[in-house]
Amino acid sequence: MPTDVEIARAHTARPITEIAAAIGLQPDDLLLYGPTKAKVRLEALGRPRVRPGPGRLRDQGGRPRDFDITVRSIRINAGAGFLVVLTGDIMRMPGLPGQPQAWQVDLLPDGDVEGLM
Repeated sequence: MPTDVEIARAHTARPITEIAAAIGLQPDDLLLYGPTKAKVRLEALGRPRVRPGPGRLRDQGGRPRDFDITVRSIRINAGAGFLVVLTGDIMRMPGLPGQPQAWQVDLLPDGDVEGLM
């Protein structure tokens, strides 16, 4: 099975203006960053436009196909409102404590600092 880099290198990128026109964006709606990248102006996002049918953007290359992912674990980040799907041996960054460590630091009258790790 080819890697994602091999798939990307085998794919010929289409001009971003062509893709934008296919979904109903006007040339003035784009801030171009080269022939294959652009930002969309905020004003364009609220305007109705043509949405491609289910088969129009399918099978256009540049995306992985026919592969399986093994999910090792799913963590709920309820406060942030999303799930984190862990698929391999990775180390996640630890979350922040409820109270910043700086609150444990104190300067004593003799000039010594207490509470530093």
